[in-house]
Amino acid sequence: MPNTVDAKLLSRQYFGALMHADSQTLEVLLAADFWLIEPLEGWKVSRSTLLRDVGSGVLSFQLLEADSILVRSYDNVAIVIGSLEMKGRLPNSTFSLRCRFTHVFVRHAEGWKLTTAQETPIETWGKENRERLANS
Repeated sequence: MPNTVDAKLLSRQYFGALMHADSQTLEVLLAADFWLIEPLEGWKVSRSTLLRDVGSGVLSFQLLEADSILVRSYDNVAIVIGSLEMKGRLPNSTFSLRCRFTHVFVRHAEGWKLTTAQETPIETWGKENRERLANS
């Protein structure tokens, strides 16, 4: 079972591979049945689609910085949650957002694999919204 440091390292390796368009590392880290729920539209992205888009440069990142990482480990599962600052590019747009992420790693015969990743945008409310909520 990975300890906290190992699971954090696996998540950081995933973000590093995305940042550097390292398809070889992604192929090793991602389970065959991997799914990503991406933060821009909430789309479900398969392993093959992510590998293709990162490898071809359709999806690229200028910043992927994780912090506030917490890990929970069970027999054959490690769950990693944290915050992520993200800046990147798609064919017709750029994006910049802060989000929360969850990674689920499962122990397979060949080692620990990332089976699910979800990134959820963190919306910042302004003073106006906080006041409206306080007064309701």
